[in-house]
Amino acid sequence: MVNPDLITYEQNHFGPNEQTGALTDPLALDIDNEDLVRIIDDRIRASRHFYEQTYDLYEKRKKNEIYRFGRQVDEIEKADKYKSYETRTLDNVLYEIERTMKPLALSQLPDLIVSPGADTDQSKALAEMMTKVVNSDLQQEQNRKVLSMAWQHRSVYRVGVIKCIWNPQAFGGMGDYEFIYVLPDAIDIDHTATEPDADKMQFVSHKVEMQVSDVIMRFPKAKNEFIKELRKYGVLDKDGHDTEERKWKALATPIFIREVWFTDYEKAEKEDGKIMWKRVEGVIWKYKECVLEKMRNPYFDYTGDKQVFTYDDPRLESSKRALTLEEMQQSLMTGQYPTNVTEQQVYHNFFDSPRKPFFFMTYDQWGKQPLDETTHLEQNIANQDNLDSMQKQIQDTLKNRGHWIWSKTAGLSSGEIKKMDHNNPDEDYLVNGDPNTAYRYEKPDRPAAQEYQDLDRLKNTMYELASATSIRGEVQDEAVTNNQIGRESNYTVIDDMVEETINKAAQWIAGWAMHMIKTRYTQAHFRKILGAKGEWIFMQLHQDFVEDGQVVMIKASGSDKLRKQNNALNLAKMDRISTLDLYNDLDLDDAENRVARFITEKVDGPLFLSEFVETAPTATNQLAQKLAAITQQQQQMGQQSGGQPPQNPNGPAGPTTNNTQAVASNPPQAQPALPQIAS
Repeated sequence: MVNPDLITYEQNHFGPNEQTGALTDPLALDIDNEDLVRIIDDRIRASRHFYEQTYDLYEKRKKNEIYRFGRQVDEIEKADKYKSYETRTLDNVLYEIERTMKPLALSQLPDLIVSPGADTDQSKALAEMMTKVVNSDLQQEQNRKVLSMAWQHRSVYRVGVIKCIWNPQAFGGMGDYEFIYVLPDAIDIDHTATEPDADKMQFVSHKVEMQVSDVIMRFPKAKNEFIKELRKYGVLDKDGHDTEERKWKALATPIFIREVWFTDYEKAEKEDGKIMWKRVEGVIWKYKECVLEKMRNPYFDYTGDKQVFTYDDPRLESSKRALTLEEMQQSLMTGQYPTNVTEQQVYHNFFDSPRKPFFFMTYDQWGKQPLDETTHLEQNIANQDNLDSMQKQIQDTLKNRGHWIWSKTAGLSSGEIKKMDHNNPDEDYLVNGDPNTAYRYEKPDRPAAQEYQDLDRLKNTMYELASATSIRGEVQDEAVTNNQIGRESNYTVIDDMVEETINKAAQWIAGWAMHMIKTRYTQAHFRKILGAKGEWIFMQLHQDFVEDGQVVMIKASGSDKLRKQNNALNLAKMDRISTLDLYNDLDLDDAENRVARFITEKVDGPLFLSEFVETAPTATNQLAQKLAAITQQQQQMGQQSGGQPPQNPNGPAGPTTNNTQAVASNPPQAQPALPQIAS
């Protein structure tokens, strides 16, 4: 395979590490720099022009962000559109909806499973190991944050962006793959694509801010051309007469460079003289018109290596396998290969072809372009404006004070009236004539009940539009007689959104993890994974653990797991499920040992104390003595009642909560006939 020490990779989330020398031939791109830069710049300009003219995308993104975080009042203040006496009011329902939908979407990540590449015990064992790896990766805090940010970005920017990178500094310098989120404003994509699939786009451009010094260090071979470009655009003195102070300032100047992953085609002549076109996946780093680096997709093995295989049955391709250690040792001793042996070129790739390392999270697609046509937040902005206007009107009305109207016959001058303080209880007025005709007090208007009802109606409309009506309150679950967060009325919509966004992203992350392991783990990497029983499992990963033919699939989505848990609780109430099945369906850790402890505690108290309590790491002598005294007291009561311990005449209580930890401590079961406890 390609020597990873000779390939340039991304460092600190972007840019190649070029301290290792020249590019290897398999990654070299035979494309003219000027033509490549011109084509890429033309495509980016065309994409931005399309989204500006057709969708007004960039202005709408700014507006969506303002409303997402409730900054519209600040914008009005900046524009000086408020009068001094006007109320500044904001009831940001958009923020409330977004804040409550995110934990619901991420509460239950899907369970992934890796299918074996062959129907052998070894392949099944490797597939089980890789299943643990990809599920462990998905549960990592960093990757959960990536999914969370992509989910939140989608409603504001009409897309969420996740990127896979190779960090050569990770894992003690051996390198490791990472997943990051990218702000959609830094991304330009092929607007002619009709799906949010990066591999079906002609280009994906990532604009990143870097300091000049970082660019020089990461692209040393392009240093001279890069400095010329800096002088051309005024970052450095055009005549080259920079002072030392300006040079240092220039090195710290932030600039934007582009990393563009693109699809190109090159001629490939066949033996018969026919000209064919070969698809090429490449990447280029550039600043303005200066090419910093270009290469074929570095996340793909183009060279491979030769390996020897044998066929148990030459007629069946499925019988192909690698030589065992014993067969290789025998060949070395005899100097002869076993029968049906062949030498083949093996490429260490999980993907069939090079792919662009981007995932675009979308939902409201129409097949016209890759981004969402709209989002639920965007649809609710007009309603938010109406809500704020109604709230302002009510608050302004409540602030209104009554008005005193004075007649000229009262004998008061305008100056005296201005000095009056009607809130001062010690202030009295002397007027000419009849006071009933000298002045009148006009009471202020107050909001009508209909106005408050309209506010509630508009809020409900906003929640309904976002398919989030049941998130706010609690409903009574009749099956479990327990309050739980309501999702039923919007069950289909929310689950469909999660299926199209979170679940797809999780499967994409797992696929890229498998590919990076297959391509880059030439040296063993050690992983620490939390096991099903709560223990830490240390395993060694190597690229050979990812077999050809393995497939990553979703075993159970978040909604599937919730349905399974609810069904288990319902069956438990009817006493139609075993304790072990209940624990497993509730996804409790170490279900077998939990059942063992539960049964032991019920049928043999002393054994439970000796096996689980007195030997527990947290056990104390006082606790053990107290439990022993309780057990002895129960034994004495059993002797007094004829050798039978007291039983609950009403039978065991069924579960009364959706809290899985609470259910675990009191699972339902048929009333057992408890054995006598020997005295």
